[in-house]
Amino acid sequence: MKELSQTFLKLWRPQMSDWIETEYGLIPFGWEVLKADKYCHKVTDGTHDSPKQVANGLPLITSKHIKGREIDIENAYHISLDDYNKIIRRSKVDQWDVIVSMIGEYCGFCYIERNAIVEYAVKNVGIYKTLDEVKAKWLFYYLQSKTGRNVLEAQKTGTSQPYITLGSLRKLDIIAPKDPQISSAITEVLSSIDDKIDLLQRNSNTLESLGETFFKQMFIVEAQDSWEQTSFSTIANHVKVSINPAANPNQIYHHYSLPSYDHGKQPKHEFGSAILSNKYQVRSNQTLISKLNPGTSRVWYIHEAENISVCSTEFQVFEAKEDAFREYIYFFLKSSDVTDTLSSAASGTSGSHQRVSPDLITNLGLRRPDNLKVSAFSERTALLLAKINNNIKQIHQLESLRDTLLSKLMNGSVKLTEMAEA
Repeated sequence: MKELSQTFLKLWRPQMSDWIETEYGLIPFGWEVLKADKYCHKVTDGTHDSPKQVANGLPLITSKHIKGREIDIENAYHISLDDYNKIIRRSKVDQWDVIVSMIGEYCGFCYIERNAIVEYAVKNVGIYKTLDEVKAKWLFYYLQSKTGRNVLEAQKTGTSQPYITLGSLRKLDIIAPKDPQISSAITEVLSSIDDKIDLLQRNSNTLESLGETFFKQMFIVEAQDSWEQTSFSTIANHVKVSINPAANPNQIYHHYSLPSYDHGKQPKHEFGSAILSNKYQVRSNQTLISKLNPGTSRVWYIHEAENISVCSTEFQVFEAKEDAFREYIYFFLKSSDVTDTLSSAASGTSGSHQRVSPDLITNLGLRRPDNLKVSAFSERTALLLAKINNNIKQIHQLESLRDTLLSKLMNGSVKLTEMAEA
């Protein structure tokens, strides 16, 4: 954070004479507007076929798996090596490609492939092939900027199912400096922030895995026959305090929703007038678990709930009957046994919206360990969850800093003095 603060001191605001007029308004002198197929080596897209799913194979990444700087490979289904080879003949993803989701809820989401070895195929996504690290990073951050998002948004068609055609991706307007040194300096600043975010996220993932390992070892591997066979409801209260945010339209609520979980576990701050349906109240030290599509585990430990916090009713709220069970409840609900049980019991009218009954969660079976064992587990994992919570706070601060810099650097309203002096 200190280094980033020092970077701020090296910023300056350009004079009006430094601008030129374009169809997108003023852009810095020395920058240009050009089409994506001129900016990139090639613009193509993934397969339009639907290869058969196999148990063991290579991941098929689709629009819904593009989530910012990460690809959700864990939840992608696998295809055979033959199908993979057929797809990559036309649509191979390489290092420094920028991938854009072309259809559905995540239409317009982008990902930059930084890895030298890529072992997945793609479907329903556009591929900007740049063959160049700086050009790829500039394009990626440009598409995250307000101008880039607006340009991309203007290409969307469809109402219930938005999509972007390959032709539109090829003719997308890209605003960029002509001098690659300027692009490099700007993307270096933004990348350094993202690298810190990635480091914190990896640290959190390691701590989560450590907690899961403790849970498995202490309560599954070392389970005792003397432990009482009982149900989840004997250790946790199912809390259902209904809140109607719309009744207080000027009140700001901290809204824990499924999208906010998927995008970094960051509750959204919203006025009551913007929240159109009833929610559940959320308090500190409670655990949320999604009843929607439980095959994708969404379990959220609320370390410190801010004042007036609510969650989607797709989440079910649980609170430990005894404090020592707080951490146990979280890791129990995250366990693969619970995910598999809920996933196999889910049902619904469409494949994309499968739900489980809240009663099924409360009646999950478990062997209740003795209190000494649970207390020892709590002592170990409470520190892990506190550290994870601290990491999440730092990540949110860095994201806020990055987004502030992103909007100003990518439209040239702020320049780095080092570049000006070069």
